[in-house]
Amino acid sequence: MTEVDGTELKPGDVLFFKASNWLVRLLVKYGHVAIYFDQTKRGLPLIVESIGRGALIRSLLTYTGEEITVKRPVDESIGAPAAKAAERLADNPGSWYGYFDIPRFALPKLILAKFGSILPRSWDTILKWLAFTYRRNSFYICSELVASAFRDVGYPLVDEKTIPLPDDLFHSPRLAPVGTVMVGEGK
Repeated sequence: MTEVDGTELKPGDVLFFKASNWLVRLLVKYGHVAIYFDQTKRGLPLIVESIGRGALIRSLLTYTGEEITVKRPVDESIGAPAAKAAERLADNPGSWYGYFDIPRFALPKLILAKFGSILPRSWDTILKWLAFTYRRNSFYICSELVASAFRDVGYPLVDEKTIPLPDDLFHSPRLAPVGTVMVGEGK
Protein backbone atom coordinates (compact mmCIF):
# COMPACT_ATOMS: atom_id res chain seq x y z
CA MET A 1 0.00 0.00 0.00
CA THR A 2 1.49 3.36 -1.00
CA GLU A 3 0.58 6.04 1.49
CA VAL A 4 0.94 9.80 1.61
CA ASP A 5 1.07 11.07 5.17
CA GLY A 6 -1.39 8.32 6.15
CA THR A 7 -3.56 8.77 3.05
CA GLU A 8 -3.62 6.17 0.29
CA LEU A 9 -2.67 7.37 -3.19
CA LYS A 10 -5.63 7.53 -5.55
CA PRO A 11 -5.73 7.19 -9.34
CA GLY A 12 -5.24 10.62 -10.86
CA ASP A 13 -3.01 11.95 -8.08
CA VAL A 14 -0.28 14.11 -9.59
CA LEU A 15 3.22 13.31 -8.34
CA PHE A 16 5.90 16.02 -8.33
CA PHE A 17 9.58 15.08 -8.20
CA LYS A 18 12.10 17.70 -7.08
CA ALA A 19 14.71 18.75 -9.61
CA SER A 20 17.90 16.83 -8.86
CA ASN A 21 20.39 18.63 -11.09
CA TRP A 22 21.70 21.96 -9.69
CA LEU A 23 21.29 23.67 -13.07
CA VAL A 24 17.67 22.56 -13.37
CA ARG A 25 17.05 23.62 -9.73
CA LEU A 26 18.21 27.10 -10.72
CA LEU A 27 15.23 27.35 -13.08
CA VAL A 28 12.49 25.17 -11.49
CA LYS A 29 11.57 23.51 -8.21
CA TYR A 30 10.14 20.37 -9.79
CA GLY A 31 12.03 18.58 -12.54
CA HIS A 32 9.55 15.79 -13.23
CA VAL A 33 5.85 15.03 -12.87
CA ALA A 34 3.79 11.85 -13.28
CA ILE A 35 0.24 10.70 -12.68
CA TYR A 36 -0.59 7.89 -10.27
CA PHE A 37 -2.36 5.14 -12.20
CA ASP A 38 -3.27 2.37 -9.76
CA GLN A 39 -1.72 -0.62 -8.11
CA THR A 40 -1.49 -4.21 -9.25
CA LYS A 41 -3.32 -7.04 -7.46
CA ARG A 42 -0.14 -7.59 -5.46
CA GLY A 43 0.04 -3.95 -4.40
CA LEU A 44 2.73 -2.70 -6.80
CA PRO A 45 2.05 1.03 -7.31
CA LEU A 46 1.99 2.12 -10.97
CA ILE A 47 2.42 5.56 -12.52
CA VAL A 48 2.08 6.95 -16.03
CA GLU A 49 4.91 9.21 -17.07
CA SER A 50 6.81 10.42 -20.10
CA ILE A 51 10.53 9.77 -20.01
CA GLY A 52 13.18 9.17 -22.69
CA ARG A 53 11.38 6.08 -24.00
CA GLY A 54 8.11 7.97 -24.36
CA ALA A 55 4.83 7.74 -22.48
CA LEU A 56 4.67 4.56 -20.43
CA ILE A 57 3.30 2.85 -17.35
CA ARG A 58 5.85 1.73 -14.79
CA SER A 59 6.35 1.09 -11.11
CA LEU A 60 6.50 4.01 -8.69
CA LEU A 61 9.16 1.97 -6.88
CA THR A 62 11.54 3.05 -9.64
CA TYR A 63 11.86 6.17 -7.50
CA THR A 64 12.71 4.35 -4.26
CA GLY A 65 14.34 6.73 -1.81
CA GLU A 66 12.86 9.87 -3.33
CA GLU A 67 10.51 12.22 -1.57
CA ILE A 68 7.56 13.09 -3.81
CA THR A 69 4.98 15.83 -3.37
CA VAL A 70 1.43 14.72 -4.11
CA LYS A 71 -1.50 16.83 -5.28
CA ARG A 72 -5.02 15.66 -6.08
CA PRO A 73 -7.70 17.15 -8.35
CA VAL A 74 -10.01 19.44 -6.38
CA ASP A 75 -12.87 17.57 -8.05
CA GLU A 76 -11.88 14.08 -6.90
CA SER A 77 -14.26 12.43 -9.38
CA ILE A 78 -11.85 13.51 -12.15
CA GLY A 79 -8.87 11.50 -10.85
CA ALA A 80 -9.79 8.02 -12.11
CA PRO A 81 -10.86 9.21 -15.60
CA ALA A 82 -7.64 11.26 -15.89
CA ALA A 83 -5.58 8.19 -14.94
CA LYS A 84 -7.41 6.19 -17.65
CA ALA A 85 -6.75 8.98 -20.17
CA ALA A 86 -3.06 8.84 -19.24
CA GLU A 87 -3.14 5.06 -19.75
CA ARG A 88 -4.55 5.59 -23.26
CA LEU A 89 -1.71 8.01 -24.03
CA ALA A 90 0.83 5.43 -22.79
CA ASP A 91 -0.84 2.72 -24.88
CA ASN A 92 -0.54 4.84 -28.02
CA PRO A 93 2.60 3.73 -29.92
CA GLY A 94 2.86 7.27 -31.32
CA SER A 95 3.30 8.85 -27.88
CA TRP A 96 7.00 9.64 -28.01
CA TYR A 97 9.11 11.77 -25.69
CA GLY A 98 9.25 15.43 -26.76
CA TYR A 99 13.03 15.80 -26.94
CA PHE A 100 12.82 18.84 -29.21
CA ASP A 101 10.13 20.47 -27.04
CA ILE A 102 12.70 21.17 -24.35
CA PRO A 103 15.08 23.44 -26.32
CA ARG A 104 12.32 24.76 -28.59
CA PHE A 105 9.64 25.66 -26.02
CA ALA A 106 10.59 24.83 -22.41
CA LEU A 107 13.99 26.52 -22.21
CA PRO A 108 12.83 29.80 -23.77
CA LYS A 109 9.89 29.87 -21.35
CA LEU A 110 12.15 29.22 -18.36
CA ILE A 111 14.77 31.75 -19.40
CA LEU A 112 12.10 34.41 -19.94
CA ALA A 113 10.56 33.69 -16.55
CA LYS A 114 13.87 33.87 -14.67
CA PHE A 115 15.96 36.34 -16.65
CA GLY A 116 13.57 38.14 -19.02
CA SER A 117 13.92 41.52 -17.33
CA ILE A 118 17.71 41.61 -17.79
CA LEU A 119 17.93 40.23 -21.33
CA PRO A 120 18.66 42.49 -24.30
CA ARG A 121 15.45 43.36 -26.15
CA SER A 122 16.40 41.34 -29.24
CA TRP A 123 16.87 38.16 -27.16
CA ASP A 124 13.66 38.82 -25.28
CA THR A 125 11.73 39.06 -28.55
CA ILE A 126 13.27 35.86 -29.95
CA LEU A 127 12.60 33.88 -26.76
CA LYS A 128 8.99 35.08 -26.59
CA TRP A 129 8.46 34.06 -30.20
CA LEU A 130 9.93 30.60 -29.52
CA ALA A 131 7.95 30.05 -26.31
CA PHE A 132 4.63 31.16 -27.80
CA THR A 133 4.84 29.13 -31.02
CA TYR A 134 4.01 26.01 -29.01
CA ARG A 135 1.42 23.65 -30.49
CA ARG A 136 0.30 20.36 -28.93
CA ASN A 137 1.27 17.14 -30.70
CA SER A 138 1.89 13.47 -29.81
CA PHE A 139 5.38 14.14 -28.45
CA TYR A 140 5.26 14.65 -24.71
CA ILE A 141 7.55 15.90 -22.01
CA CYS A 142 6.35 14.73 -18.60
CA SER A 143 4.19 17.75 -17.83
CA GLU A 144 2.57 17.74 -21.27
CA LEU A 145 1.48 14.14 -20.71
CA VAL A 146 -0.15 14.94 -17.35
CA ALA A 147 -1.76 18.13 -18.70
CA SER A 148 -3.06 16.22 -21.74
CA ALA A 149 -4.62 13.47 -19.61
CA PHE A 150 -6.58 16.04 -17.59
CA ARG A 151 -7.48 18.10 -20.66
CA ASP A 152 -8.79 14.94 -22.37
CA VAL A 153 -11.35 14.47 -19.58
CA GLY A 154 -12.46 18.12 -19.69
CA TYR A 155 -10.50 19.27 -16.64
CA PRO A 156 -7.60 21.39 -17.96
CA LEU A 157 -5.04 22.14 -15.26
CA VAL A 158 -3.35 25.07 -17.01
CA ASP A 159 -3.73 27.37 -19.98
CA GLU A 160 -1.62 25.74 -22.69
CA LYS A 161 -0.68 28.77 -24.78
CA THR A 162 2.88 27.86 -23.85
CA ILE A 163 4.27 24.45 -22.98
CA PRO A 164 3.11 23.31 -19.52
CA LEU A 165 5.99 22.66 -17.13
CA PRO A 166 5.95 20.75 -13.82
CA ASP A 167 5.99 24.00 -11.81
CA ASP A 168 3.00 25.28 -13.84
CA LEU A 169 1.01 22.16 -12.93
CA PHE A 170 2.11 22.43 -9.30
CA HIS A 171 0.60 25.92 -9.08
CA SER A 172 -2.68 24.92 -10.76
CA PRO A 173 -5.68 25.95 -8.65
CA ARG A 174 -7.37 22.73 -9.84
CA LEU A 175 -4.97 20.60 -7.78
CA ALA A 176 -5.09 20.47 -3.97
CA PRO A 177 -2.09 19.53 -1.83
CA VAL A 178 -2.24 16.07 -0.25
CA GLY A 179 1.23 15.70 1.24
CA THR A 180 4.51 13.96 0.53
CA VAL A 181 5.55 10.36 0.23
CA MET A 182 8.95 8.75 0.59
CA VAL A 183 9.02 5.98 -1.98
CA GLY A 184 10.32 2.64 -0.81
CA GLU A 185 9.63 -1.01 -0.30
CA GLY A 186 6.85 -1.56 2.22
CA LYS A 187 5.84 2.11 2.38
